[in-house]
Amino acid sequence: MCYAIPPPKTVERWVKRTPDDFSFVVKAFGAFCASTVDVASLPRTTRDMLEEGEDETLGSAARRVSYASMSERVKADLWSHFHAAIDPLLSAGKLACVVFQFHLTFSPSPRNRAVVEALRARLRPDANFAVEFRNREWITGAAGDSTVAWCRGMNVALVAADELAHETEQPDRDQRGLPPGRRRESLPTRLDDTAAWGALVRVHRRHGGAENRILGAEEIQRWATLVRRVAPGMRGRGPVFVAWGTDHADAPLINAKALDNAAGDAFALDWAGWQKKRARARGVVGLFEKRKRAYENRNEGVGESAVRERDYHGDPRESAFRGEGGQRADEREKPSVSRKSAASEVEEAGARGTAPAATIARMFARHQAPGKQT
Repeated sequence: MCYAIPPPKTVERWVKRTPDDFSFVVKAFGAFCASTVDVASLPRTTRDMLEEGEDETLGSAARRVSYASMSERVKADLWSHFHAAIDPLLSAGKLACVVFQFHLTFSPSPRNRAVVEALRARLRPDANFAVEFRNREWITGAAGDSTVAWCRGMNVALVAADELAHETEQPDRDQRGLPPGRRRESLPTRLDDTAAWGALVRVHRRHGGAENRILGAEEIQRWATLVRRVAPGMRGRGPVFVAWGTDHADAPLINAKALDNAAGDAFALDWAGWQKKRARARGVVGLFEKRKRAYENRNEGVGESAVRERDYHGDPRESAFRGEGGQRADEREKPSVSRKSAASEVEEAGARGTAPAATIARMFARHQAPGKQT
């Protein structure tokens, strides 16, 4: 949802075509966080308001627009579209969180904190809020401790992002790889339990093949250490979602398995227990949602046995998942029904099931145990 807000009917199809315990990590619409966006990316009603001169600052000739310069009425219309888009995910209990990512020039200041707080106030209160700062001044030194306390006070997850210094300096669409004479190094990061609902790790590798996108042993061990350190604080609360933006062949799965093995029991999840907790939080209606969706799937010709068969034979989301008892999916004598989960930067092609395996693999995520440790 970063580049355009999909219609609710599209999101409803995502809900129907994913397992009951599938979780989506949605990236917020870019206009909320970017300096400016193309007017063409806005919903039609929002765009019409701008073109009709509803926003006096912009007028009808503007091709790019900033969220800050929009009138209150235009902002309200934009948010109504975004909330309509995420409503099917919330109703189905499939929205892990909404990520608001801010660019490198967005530095720590009272004014920019107010921007984040205003977005938190705008987002529906039943939607989990996560914030990612590409500018490392937010998370380093004394400022980092202050940011953690501030996020914790708002129940906002501070995203732990893994980025390479040289890739961050280069525009995403103009990645040239490691410059000659430059050493490969990761930017500072931190993983803290700032939100009661869970935490989010996003690993970015933007250039090259497997040799650049598969994390080395030291990099994997670094994340395993962070996960083990934060695990006690997350126990009994929410999972740690890991989104692998390391798109190349099966690189995301290789990275996920390596982290799974390195973190050990700290990465195990009592998934069934967490699902029951989520159902209780949604009330009595939540207890019947799974049965209702199973009935709808049967009507559409998607039988439970077909789901089982697909999940057991090579579904990338099943790989490296530890279920009850700590068993890996490929070690079970019989496949369990929908014991997996995944987090996704929502991409329409992937959600339709038409994306290549590498894109589907990018949706893979792992979860930190909030309850019993296996």
